[in-house]
Amino acid sequence: MQAQRVCHDTLPWLISVSLDAIFQLSARGRSKIQLPLELAIVKPQIHIQRRAVFLPLVVILCVTTVSSLSAKNPAHAVAHPNPVLLVHGFQDDAKKMQAMAHALRRDGWTVLTPTLSPSGCQVGNEILAQQLSDFIEANVPHGTRCDLVGFSMGGIVCRYYLQRLGGVTRVERFVAISAPEHGTWWANICPAELLRWPGVAQLRPDSAFLRDLNSDAQVLNRVRLTTIWTPLDLAIFPAASSHMPVGRETKLWVPLHPLMVWLPSCHRAIAAALND
Repeated sequence: MQAQRVCHDTLPWLISVSLDAIFQLSARGRSKIQLPLELAIVKPQIHIQRRAVFLPLVVILCVTTVSSLSAKNPAHAVAHPNPVLLVHGFQDDAKKMQAMAHALRRDGWTVLTPTLSPSGCQVGNEILAQQLSDFIEANVPHGTRCDLVGFSMGGIVCRYYLQRLGGVTRVERFVAISAPEHGTWWANICPAELLRWPGVAQLRPDSAFLRDLNSDAQVLNRVRLTTIWTPLDLAIFPAASSHMPVGRETKLWVPLHPLMVWLPSCHRAIAAALND
């Protein structure tokens, strides 16, 4: 019940933070009298909303982090013959995956972190999937299988590579982290100029692109698939869009989308999937 209340109250809090930013950016264009009056009226309401949700969010984050740090990683002292490729998501690059890469390397994996560009949905996911394919061909020796970990939109890029570019013959394990397997509602409300970009259209719920991928999702049974997602995700909305009808599933109560690649508890879940 508390987790549901936090999820429900987080959106007003994010809106309040955005209002704060608007006030700060517009301060130069307002009179010295008008701005203090607006702040005096609106900011107390913002602070009330913040206090109402800030403490539960901090509690969930602290509990998640403490539990992450306290447990030992079962992946130690295990041989890992396959190189692991970490595929970033929307508007990111290889730097996004460095915390995860460090954790996996510490546990003995060989980790590669390609940058796929442009990653802001300016091009279709099939273009990025071809870049991923080219990277694998150039960096993974023929005759050697690899494991894929795709975060957010990177999970969709990996799926296209596996299902449409023959990647199932090169990949043994695939871990999808908070990927919009069935789209995200946010792709419907982008600014008008972004709505024309191919990648945005592809990530809308029930898009032709996702319908095509999901029509033969059973192809993924040829690899060891694990989906990892959080019911508290506000970037993949609804969060259950990350659910897949095939493979294994791990559900983590992580309060924010970006933390899925940063928290040690998530790193342990990924290591467990890669050890499967």
